[in-house]
Amino acid sequence: MQAEKDLPQYMLQHLSCFADEVVKSLVRQDPQRFFILFAPLKLLKTCDELRSHLVMLPDEATYKNFLTSSLYQLISLNGSLINVNFTNSVQVNGKKISEKPILFTNGRLYYIEDRLEYIQPHSAGVGSTAAIAVSFVILLLVGLVAAFILIKRKKPDLLNFNLTRPSFHRVSMPRASWRGSQGVLVASDALEDTVDDREGSERE
Repeated sequence: MQAEKDLPQYMLQHLSCFADEVVKSLVRQDPQRFFILFAPLKLLKTCDELRSHLVMLPDEATYKNFLTSSLYQLISLNGSLINVNFTNSVQVNGKKISEKPILFTNGRLYYIEDRLEYIQPHSAGVGSTAAIAVSFVILLLVGLVAAFILIKRKKPDLLNFNLTRPSFHRVSMPRASWRGSQGVLVASDALEDTVDDREGSERE
């Protein structure tokens, strides 16, 4: 196939590094996908290196959008970010490409001098996860504030209660004294006079 002839040999020799869907699309074009290959002068040896230099685009519309854009960000098969700049000359990750790309049936190949370094993409998934975490913290703080206000409203106002000590009135009681050896409590002299007066009145 024309596509196989246009692909670099080391790609064809390491097709086992790719998933079945990638191999079928790359070699047999079934299902139809479009590929951007970046082939450094120094051969890629490991499967991870191969996957980091191969980009698979889902459809022809995305492929045409890539070709007509001045700046485009690609994601390789191993998740590495590849920045392509078409402003003046083609630059990949800030490095100029002097040679024209080699076109094949379902994509194109760019020869580059050095291997592409792995760049962690700032994916929407990471951003959404951070946004969810921040939202959760905000909701938690709002909930704590609402709970504090609710508890404060239901808490009894201690100022509305009379918490003063009860007043005790001292009552003057006649003093009692112990007389005799039998432990009988006898009232004092003042109390005895009062008792005698009561007994006299009762007799009369």
